[in-house]
Amino acid sequence: MNKAKDLLNKKEQAEKDLADAKNKVEDLFTDDKFDTLEGSTDQGAIDKAKDAVSKLPAGPEKERLEDLLNKAQDLLNKKEQAEKDLADAKNKVEDLFTDDKFDTLEGTTDQGAIDEAQEAVDKLPEGAEKDRLQDLLNKAQDLLDKDITAPNAPKLNEVTTNSKEVTGSGEPEANVTVTINSNKYTGVVGPDGKFKVAIPNQPVNTVITVTLTDTAGNVSESSSARVIQFMPSEPVKIDTVYKDAQTITGTAPEGATIVRLLVNGVALRTAPVNEVGTFSIYSRYVGVDENGNNITLQPGDIVTVDYGMRTPSNLQAHTTVIKEAEKLQVNPVAPNADYVTGKAPEGTMSLRLLVNGIAQRTVSLTQTGSGVINTDGSYQIYSRFIVDEHGVTRRLQAGDVIEVDNGTLVVGGDIAKTIVK
Repeated sequence: MNKAKDLLNKKEQAEKDLADAKNKVEDLFTDDKFDTLEGSTDQGAIDKAKDAVSKLPAGPEKERLEDLLNKAQDLLNKKEQAEKDLADAKNKVEDLFTDDKFDTLEGTTDQGAIDEAQEAVDKLPEGAEKDRLQDLLNKAQDLLDKDITAPNAPKLNEVTTNSKEVTGSGEPEANVTVTINSNKYTGVVGPDGKFKVAIPNQPVNTVITVTLTDTAGNVSESSSARVIQFMPSEPVKIDTVYKDAQTITGTAPEGATIVRLLVNGVALRTAPVNEVGTFSIYSRYVGVDENGNNITLQPGDIVTVDYGMRTPSNLQAHTTVIKEAEKLQVNPVAPNADYVTGKAPEGTMSLRLLVNGIAQRTVSLTQTGSGVINTDGSYQIYSRFIVDEHGVTRRLQAGDVIEVDNGTLVVGGDIAKTIVK
């Protein structure tokens, strides 16, 4: 009884295995002609079908299914190869052009590249895609036959911060493309081989790139120029510089846009030249001593003003700091005075008012409610109400000690003093 049951189980399992194998193999194809694979058939599906067939006992049905498996594998191999051939042909043809407009050849496209693409297209079966690629190949050949030589890279002239044009020379009638950052400016090379393209003024060190494109669409190698600082033909003129000067002033020749300050040969900072040709460079501090204190200009220091690091020595202006500077002054102050007034060295940028040693407020070249320093050095500092040493807000009274200095950041600067009376 057990033996019969075992035989029955084996028979049923064999029938299931056969049905499973048959389904997996025949489902690889679109129909019972078994000449076209289903779209979903891949190597994994074929491998699963092979595993199912391998479980079958030898016999005509197993042999039939194995033949179908071999046919499916052959069809898949051909399909995959056809897809590779198509992708290869498409890449080789389309890569002959600069973009998907297919009207300009890449700079690297030559006869060898076209021949290689043609060989790839020849492998494809007849159809719409092969026709499309062949049309593109014919177009590429026509473009190459018209002109396969790109213009030489353009020659560029010097470009300065004052330049309003990029000039140079190149192949006559070629289109000129000037690229500055992401902005493009265009022009045409004249019959004499020269060109000029209008551009806005550019800051120093800006990189300008120029290419030429001939009538056949061939693009030259690029040429680049780095914008340099415009160099006037004469040095600036520096005004007299006194001890503790807070600004270095002077005039620059026409065309100068920026000046640089050096003290004792050490470059410190730059400043613009204004529209009327004058400049003012901050010089309140020119360094730090070994104790970390700010250093101010001292008699004997050599002040140099030039146009930047490329300035030749003959275009550098020098002067020596002298001692006789106008002293900080405070005018007499009466009780209840609304303002403390006086005179500071020309170029002073900041003043502080103290009453009985207590700091009250500071003023600068900008008018505020606290007061102002005028361009000629005269100043006024609001004093209608002050805070005394006891923290009491009151008016000035006889005996108050008035001091005016440049603030806490200036070490050793002038202090103007008077007593209210």
